[in-house]
Amino acid sequence: MKYFICNLLVHIFIFILFTAVTLFFHERNRKRKTLHGFMYFAPLFFAIIAVVYALLVPVPRILDLKNVMSKKYTSYTGTVESVSKLKNTITVDDETFFINPASKMPKIGESIRVKYTGYSHYVMELESAETADYN
Repeated sequence: MKYFICNLLVHIFIFILFTAVTLFFHERNRKRKTLHGFMYFAPLFFAIIAVVYALLVPVPRILDLKNVMSKKYTSYTGTVESVSKLKNTITVDDETFFINPASKMPKIGESIRVKYTGYSHYVMELESAETADYN
């Protein structure tokens, strides 16, 4: 859970950074300090990036915050198809889940049970399906 919270805070900081860059370029446009014509579109470009980024990463994790605090997760059982090179995502039966890179990684082809958050598909608990307790 600590990693989930730290990860959420980092992604909120990145969103704030995109917003600050948008405001910086907007202020340069407003003061007519922009030297190149294509730079007039920089605020629009960074605003679009900030909104898309927010909708894809921090907002789903913020929505999952309630479930993480109450430890109410969705579970899924399947076979691991792949583990990303950065070891931050796993694919189980064509479903991608985010995982703490420091946690124990499952092997490809292993049958596992994943307990994850509903909106962001962040893995909170991972266990082998053979030893899983289905209560």
